[in-house]
Amino acid sequence: MAVIPAGPGAAQAARHEAPLWQQALRLRSQLTGDSADGRTALRAAEFEIAIGMPARALSVLSEHLGDDSTWGPRGFTLRGEAEYALARFENSANSFSSALDHAGSVGRGVLAARAGIAFAKAGQSTEAARYLADAAEESREFSGWLASRRADLCDDTTRAFALLAAVPPEIEPLAILSRGRLRAAAGDTGAAITTLENGGYPVEAAELALLAGDSAAARRLAYVGLEHGDTSVARAGLTMVEGGFPPASPDDFLALSRASQRLRSLQDAARYAGAAVSAGDSSAQTLVFWGDLLASTRSRQRALAAYGQAASMDGETSVDAEFRYGRMLLNLGRVSEGMARLTSFVRLHPDHGSVPRALYGMADRHRRDGRAAKSDSLNALVVSGWPRNGYASRARMDMAASALRRGDTATAVRWYRAEIEVRGTQRNVAQYRLGGIRAAAGDTVAARAIWAALARSDSLGYYGMIARTAANMPPMEIEPIRARSETDGMREVFSILDYLREAYLEDEHELFLASLRSGRSRSPSELLELGEGLIARGYVLEGIHLGWLASRSHTLNHPRVLRIVFPWPYRELIEEKARELDLDPYLLAGLIRQESAFTPGAISRAGAYGLMQLMPPTAREVARRIGADWADALLTVADANLHLGATHLAGLLRHYDGRVVPSLAAYNAGGTPVRRWLRSFGGEDPVRFIERVPYTETRGYLRTVLRNRALYKALYPAVPEETTGGR
Repeated sequence: MAVIPAGPGAAQAARHEAPLWQQALRLRSQLTGDSADGRTALRAAEFEIAIGMPARALSVLSEHLGDDSTWGPRGFTLRGEAEYALARFENSANSFSSALDHAGSVGRGVLAARAGIAFAKAGQSTEAARYLADAAEESREFSGWLASRRADLCDDTTRAFALLAAVPPEIEPLAILSRGRLRAAAGDTGAAITTLENGGYPVEAAELALLAGDSAAARRLAYVGLEHGDTSVARAGLTMVEGGFPPASPDDFLALSRASQRLRSLQDAARYAGAAVSAGDSSAQTLVFWGDLLASTRSRQRALAAYGQAASMDGETSVDAEFRYGRMLLNLGRVSEGMARLTSFVRLHPDHGSVPRALYGMADRHRRDGRAAKSDSLNALVVSGWPRNGYASRARMDMAASALRRGDTATAVRWYRAEIEVRGTQRNVAQYRLGGIRAAAGDTVAARAIWAALARSDSLGYYGMIARTAANMPPMEIEPIRARSETDGMREVFSILDYLREAYLEDEHELFLASLRSGRSRSPSELLELGEGLIARGYVLEGIHLGWLASRSHTLNHPRVLRIVFPWPYRELIEEKARELDLDPYLLAGLIRQESAFTPGAISRAGAYGLMQLMPPTAREVARRIGADWADALLTVADANLHLGATHLAGLLRHYDGRVVPSLAAYNAGGTPVRRWLRSFGGEDPVRFIERVPYTETRGYLRTVLRNRALYKALYPAVPEETTGGR
């Protein structure tokens, strides 16, 4: 089956190693006057579409291909792709139809499907049905995947239900939606609503109930949608509720609040929770929920008031509120009040699950205010009462650090050993520091033995990596794996995935990909093969997820699992850019693995885009500085994002005199805090710098990127350059 790039980004997914932006720029330079031939124009249009410039693609085609008689199937196909990307669906459908008229026997099923989908989006149902039927005839092996689309356009209800019987199980949700619509069209509204509600489509059921005049049922179903596990359904329910069914009770406000919280609209979530309280729900549970939302939006005074009101009530939740009230007092700087409330909480409720957290919170406050003895005393209570609790790990590490500050090495060693013995969450940190204590005392043999043991036990972790370096051990080596050919079963899976993408069957493609990602009913070896195949086709996040699933059986140390969990797509592009900018390619790969997991279309909640997670203003500034022809649409094009991101990183390395850790810190947190940290504790010792970075996110980021760099060096050794001539 011919691979025809399908819409924005599809060419990039199909050929995810191609330097799309660079190719587009090169081809633009060739399209000068009448010198460009039709083949160059076609290639230029293809790359313009792939980098998200469909209007430019149309201009290229119209300027350089002459009248329609010279276009051929490829020209019409590209015009159809560009028109589709611009939401000009009727024009797109007609272009695909023309491509089909000129096409040979290869790829006709894809073109017919595209024409049918585009005609359907243009509202031309008759033409859509005809082309989708042709698509099913041309590609009979994929006819079931077209069935729900055809059923939606079918005037014969019996025929439509017969089509739906052929829908593959992976896209059964679409068949449910179609059955509901068919029953509604046949006048059986009640059965349609039941079908949609039971099938997981409460919002569609609500819309149907509203059309039928049953506003009570519509309201109920819309609020059911708010609680749905699928965030897209919850979002649709939220839109419907806010548009036509305003909350009428505290329970309604709470449903809106929970939905907003799940959709990360925390300000709205706090507002709705407050409205629930105002509407009469002053229970401790609701007040604590409201207080937590207020705290997450930094409305600390209001959160304190909510916690205080809840704490004045009876019941277990009021005890939770008492703890939160004391903790919030500390956060607000009302230290003496906070200490008093938390002390009272610990005394009155010694068996409560939050007691170790309360004790550690007070200890940490004393530590930051310079009261080391009081801090150690409270931390000792945490350790003695809850030795395996996460806060006990923090307490042991704080007491070890306190002992070192006063020169009591023996006590520090005792606490570090205790953390290792109970296998606490910071045991690797403790073991690394034990080695440092031995080295500082001049016992290099013991230090290296401690670090070597850590390098073996934490071979894939940050502390294992720096311990390996400290122990002067050779670089980590990971067994190579031999290339494997795909099995017939996997080839069939991937042919379906390719077809759905190429045929513009977006909903079907998304559901099928989700079913593959779940790994249901697949053996560990199948998970590995599926993960490798998905990564090779540009579905990197899905492949990585399957690698993690396979690690449950094979362990993460399995070489094949490791190469799936830590893949290296775009390797040639990254290595080329690293050579151009004098960067370490493994550092670049490790950073991209952390930033986006090699996903060009990744967009963070903060609004960072692409492989290297660039903020648009940063990208524009770097592009301006180097004179790059730039548009924000290029942020999700792999080689364009890589070019600016790597240039930005190279600039940071120059600014920080080649020091990797401050440069990475500035990439993550910006230059202002890094300047402050360098003034406070210097940057010559990278391990010490990382330990003292006050931002938890940045500290973890630095450790992860450096760990990734070491792993990529071990997983993907450099390929020796071929030499010619000589002996």
